[in-house]
Amino acid sequence: MQDYFYRLADSLFGKLKSEEYLLCSFSGEESDFVRFNKSLIRQAGSVNQRGLTIKLVRGRRQAVGEATLSGNFTTDRELSAGFLLDLREVLPDLPEDPHLHYSQQVNSSEHIRENTLPDRQAEIVEGIMASGVGHDLVGVYALGGIYEGFANSLDQRNWFATHTYNIDFSLYSDADRAVKMADAGYIWIGRAFQKKIEAGLAQLDALKRHQKP
Repeated sequence: MQDYFYRLADSLFGKLKSEEYLLCSFSGEESDFVRFNKSLIRQAGSVNQRGLTIKLVRGRRQAVGEATLSGNFTTDRELSAGFLLDLREVLPDLPEDPHLHYSQQVNSSEHIRENTLPDRQAEIVEGIMASGVGHDLVGVYALGGIYEGFANSLDQRNWFATHTYNIDFSLYSDADRAVKMADAGYIWIGRAFQKKIEAGLAQLDALKRHQKP
């Protein structure tokens, strides 16, 4: 996604006119998710989304807009080019912003966390199901990459990327009592999750013992 965003931003910077300044922000996600009920898979799917925010500045005026991208570079290049034309058209009609301020110093950065999650995503799903065998585990598991980027026409580039997993779940008893729990991180440790399940079951057992007539 990093190269995709920078290429898209560069295509816009090449269309700027004299005295125009452009800032581009990018957000993206590539995640898989699984819903559980009674410790079994009830639904599985994926999320693949990309968004672009651009701010066009000329003098003391600025115009800002957001667009959802398709992931196809040719299509998104045409979309963003039209987006830039729309902002340029409305810019003269906008009032001047006396508080408009942006840095003209270039401060590029790159923070990419190594993907330390299992190569087989099924390993985590299988671990959740194995830990919940014989119990009513209800929840959602998600795993994937999150991306954030920034670029401006002064040639500043910033990029952040990370891969994580997140499990938000509850353990239910026969009497509809439940213990809500969560687990998240960058490294999956099956035994650590099993211990979390055991702690939740102990809490659930305590709820059963303290029922009032």
